[in-house]
Amino acid sequence: MVICLIVPNLKLMKGLKVRLMKRWKTGEVAKLINVTKRTLQNWLHSEKIPQPQKDENGYYIWTETDIKTAQSYLQRLKATTRYRIRGQDR
Repeated sequence: MVICLIVPNLKLMKGLKVRLMKRWKTGEVAKLINVTKRTLQNWLHSEKIPQPQKDENGYYIWTETDIKTAQSYLQRLKATTRYRIRGQDR
C-alpha cells in the first residue's frame, strides 16, 4: 500500500490538518477483489473500467473509488456470466 501525503503549500497550511489518502498497487487491488493482476490489466486496457492515475514511474495507483468501480464491474460480470472465481473450480 502506498500512502501519499498531500501538502500543497506549507505556508498556507496554518491550522489545517494534513490529509492522508490511501492508495494501492494493482497487485494489491487484485488480491482485495479476488481476481488476478492480469485480469485487472485486461479490464483497464479494454476500457471496461476507468484507468486510475499513474505514478511518476507509470504504474497505476488505485484509490478507494477505483477499487469500488472494479468491484462493481466484477459483481455485474458475476451476475451475467459464469465467471470463475480465482482458486475455485466450478
